[in-house]
Amino acid sequence: MDVDDPGTFGAARNTITYTAGQNDTSVSIPTTEVNNIIFERDTTLQNFRFLGYFFGVITLLLIVLAYLLAFVDPSPGPNQTMIVLILLFFIVGGIATTLTFFRHENHDVIKIHLRTDDDRYTVCGRIGDSDFVEACSKLINSDIPTTNRNTKLESVLD
Repeated sequence: MDVDDPGTFGAARNTITYTAGQNDTSVSIPTTEVNNIIFERDTTLQNFRFLGYFFGVITLLLIVLAYLLAFVDPSPGPNQTMIVLILLFFIVGGIATTLTFFRHENHDVIKIHLRTDDDRYTVCGRIGDSDFVEACSKLINSDIPTTNRNTKLESVLD
């Protein structure tokens, strides 16, 4: 999900509306057509630290390899110099990727599955987004049958 343009989700008395971004068209579902709503918690985006360590180790190996190719060999050839320059680009990318994984917060995501007679819709939003959580609370308090598949969501959505 793009952080700069996350989209909006709203639940009113008669409609459920989702807009993916500022320039996208919105999807409106009348609440009378919704048969049931299932709430789930998605934690797949939480453990970025493992990927951060992985890319950190790969970057360190690239740094050692670039050092060995550039400074240990007494007479580097032109092909070796090109390899070192290419490795430098990979090193810069590896450092940027590692820092990105360590700087981002753990995302706790709510997944909402809306089922109508004809279609199924899935909407995702962060627990930290107060507007999204408020719209989810309105759905829970509505007359539509809802199922919550995670106990942690009960405290967040009430």
